[in-house]
Amino acid sequence: MWIIDSICQDQQNAFDYLHQLGEMEKEAESAVDEELNRWIHKKEELIEKKETLLCSKQNIWSDIHVEEAREDIHELKSAVEFLQSLKLGFQKQVKLSDFTGRTVAIDASCWIHKALAVSISQSGNRQRLADIFRKYLLIVKRAAMTIYIVFDGLLLPAKASEVEQRQSDREERLRKADNASLSSKEANKFRSQAASITFDDISTCIDICLEENVRYVMSPYEADAQITFLLNNGYADMVITEDSDLLAYGCKEVIMKLCLSGEGQHLLLDDILDGLKLNFQQFQNMCIVAGCDYLHNVRGIGIRGAYKIISSGDDMFSTLENKGAPNNYKDHFHETKAVFSHQTVFDVNTLKTVPLHMWESNTSTKTKHLCGKYPLYTLACYVCPCGCRMGVLEVTCNSTPNDSVEDMSPKTNGQEEIKIHIINVEEQPFSYNIPSFPVMSVDLLKVQYTWNGVTHLGVINAKEHSALKVGNYTCTSHCKINIGGVDYLVLWELHCDMATSCSAPIDPPGFNSVFNDEGETNVREVQETHCLPFKVLGTCYSTSRQKALEMAFDCMNEYNRPVFVKLKAEPTNQHDKNAIAVHIMTIDDWDKVGYIASELTKYLHEPLKANALDVTVNEVRFRTTFMLVGYYLTIDITKMGLWDDTVIKASSKVK
Repeated sequence: MWIIDSICQDQQNAFDYLHQLGEMEKEAESAVDEELNRWIHKKEELIEKKETLLCSKQNIWSDIHVEEAREDIHELKSAVEFLQSLKLGFQKQVKLSDFTGRTVAIDASCWIHKALAVSISQSGNRQRLADIFRKYLLIVKRAAMTIYIVFDGLLLPAKASEVEQRQSDREERLRKADNASLSSKEANKFRSQAASITFDDISTCIDICLEENVRYVMSPYEADAQITFLLNNGYADMVITEDSDLLAYGCKEVIMKLCLSGEGQHLLLDDILDGLKLNFQQFQNMCIVAGCDYLHNVRGIGIRGAYKIISSGDDMFSTLENKGAPNNYKDHFHETKAVFSHQTVFDVNTLKTVPLHMWESNTSTKTKHLCGKYPLYTLACYVCPCGCRMGVLEVTCNSTPNDSVEDMSPKTNGQEEIKIHIINVEEQPFSYNIPSFPVMSVDLLKVQYTWNGVTHLGVINAKEHSALKVGNYTCTSHCKINIGGVDYLVLWELHCDMATSCSAPIDPPGFNSVFNDEGETNVREVQETHCLPFKVLGTCYSTSRQKALEMAFDCMNEYNRPVFVKLKAEPTNQHDKNAIAVHIMTIDDWDKVGYIASELTKYLHEPLKANALDVTVNEVRFRTTFMLVGYYLTIDITKMGLWDDTVIKASSKVK
């Protein structure tokens, strides 16, 4: 019996102990809640004091500014809630293996930014870029998907002010990173946030594409528009990106937030439109009104507010005007719509630049300029690693001198034309590699010019303006670059003031101009022969071609021995029956090393058949700044009489 009593007593003691623990837990929870409430109250007091201090600062803050900030916070919370509802309703978690056999266009900049952020935040350098980029690429390859990697190209004029703002933000973060009181981890975090994609970064990723036999496209301007073109024209089925702007461009199927596990979030544009009960034009308008890279939103209008305006059926511009939109907002809105619809892209079939959608006949010059229609040079390329399809495009797009470009508000992302007086032009050009565009290096000349009475530093294209004289000019296309820590304005398009003596066009070698009594050219007397340089394409698309050119390079530069060259038509070429191959001889046999550009072959076939061409090696050079690192060949071709203007124009761009 005593045993039972002892057990009951122990059980009672256990119950009492558990009860004590419960009471202690309640007291602890109460203490935690009390402490939490105390800190919340203290935080509110601090916020209130901060607002009081901010409001007390003269000429900086006022009650109105604080109220505007509160409105912004409220709008931000509403936008987050709205976006979360979109995510829950329209995003679906998927695996890439679900899409085996399909063709995907990939926004390369998203992977590069992600890789740089990880690499710099962890180690303070960019060493892991190649490794991380390759891992993402292999994930897609393992899913047995056909891949197009799409790189950004030149700066789109419509995005100029946005890029300038981002650069300012990066510089601010770099200044914070230089704070000596920060730990290396904190400093690296700021540096990773300030990272921008460089020429070397893209070159690294292009090399990986070639090593992995993945085709890539270098777009003329924005990768978003180029990807949309690939989808619209059946070259790709879907997109991998981190940028929701592709939905506003009209991409039907998008995968975002791709992880190294091969999982991502799948969105269908049709599902989003059905869920929002909007058509595509309304959806695109909503995205623009909420704010995008090409047009800032009206204060207080985010994605939720934009949806309410669009779905209400009321006049959009009247509503925005009532909410504080500037007077010129409607014009800028239509310009932004044009950028989404007509931006310049690269047609991988015809190897030509085209608008994303065809222009309307009454489109203004200013709008076309914003879409990338009128830069001095537009470059793009499409490369299939096997070498069966390749195009590198260099197009000169000149606007009509009488075209007028209206002044643009500082809030828009366009450019204004400027009236300048050039006071000095240096004679020695220098080579400049355009950042984020490794297929292009440009020879520039430094100039000094005055604008609004102030002297500035600038640069001009050495080939286009080699005979430029001191005088008054109107510049209609320009951008800023930094060389060695010094800012220069690149004066891309210069139109001479008629009151100034401007440089006259230089006649190509091979003819004399004969003038009539009025001083106008009416006859061109051809001299005996005309020699022009031609670049040989495809030199880097096989090891045998590179070995032959390396031997030719050594013969010419180390042993001072001649290298012979000949042209040979290939009527049985399966890709181009008009192809003309280039062969060189260094020792005792001929080696094919490339081809004449297809657009020039029609001017060579007749004299080639008549054995009326003299072909010599101009130069063999090892290039590290071209699209593919390797040996490149330039040849001189001489014929009787003057070459066609198309050939002359092409030869002027041979480097």
